[in-house]
Amino acid sequence: MDYNIVDHEDDNGIRALENSEFCGSEDVVVAESQFSSFDMVIEFQRKKHCVEEVKTKYTVPRMVSPRKLEAYASKVYTQTIFFEFQKELNKALHFCGLVDIDSVAGKIILTITQNNKDSEVKATFKVLFIIQPF
Repeated sequence: MDYNIVDHEDDNGIRALENSEFCGSEDVVVAESQFSSFDMVIEFQRKKHCVEEVKTKYTVPRMVSPRKLEAYASKVYTQTIFFEFQKELNKALHFCGLVDIDSVAGKIILTITQNNKDSEVKATFKVLFIIQPF
């Protein structure tokens, strides 16, 4: 069975197999334009990734608190992800607080509140720690 498959190399040196019956048909033109736009999207993403990688490797983000957690996060995350982390950390530092600590039968229960910008309690959380002997 003959499928009319032709092996050729284009102007960019890329080898391809194509069915000679479909060469020049509208389907091939549509497919080529779709691959062309796909290539453009991939190239854009690669360029954006390279820019982010250079920013992450060669710049140091500004720390807004003396916390070691923030300094560690600046080293392990890209700057974009780090800035999101930093924003959430700052919210936690400014709007969350420890209200109560209870100890019941070897368990510690922390009560934490989250306030809004007007210092009104937005949510209350209870965190349970179970103390295990070594």
